[in-house]
Amino acid sequence: MNDLQLSGAQKRNLKSNAHHLKALVQMGKDGASQGFVKELDSQLKIHELLKFRVLNNCLEEADAIKSAIEQADAIFIQKVGNVWTVFRKRHEDSEFPQI
Repeated sequence: MNDLQLSGAQKRNLKSNAHHLKALVQMGKDGASQGFVKELDSQLKIHELLKFRVLNNCLEEADAIKSAIEQADAIFIQKVGNVWTVFRKRHEDSEFPQI
């Protein structure tokens, strides 16, 4: 599990950096499956901060989605509509050295 705790100012900074990003991953009818967690993990290795979209045919509850985020060792930042923003810090070559 990710032990990183973010302050309110750090979350605000990440939200402002995520504003222009497009959703890179989609959660569909399979929901928070191992395939989704694997894809989220691989994208977080490339992008520390990313958005994913929960499609209308997904029947997962918010708790299950947050559990999938935790399985990917990421931190939930925000949810706007069906778009979720998550963060996982890379220790080498980080885009966010202040966090």
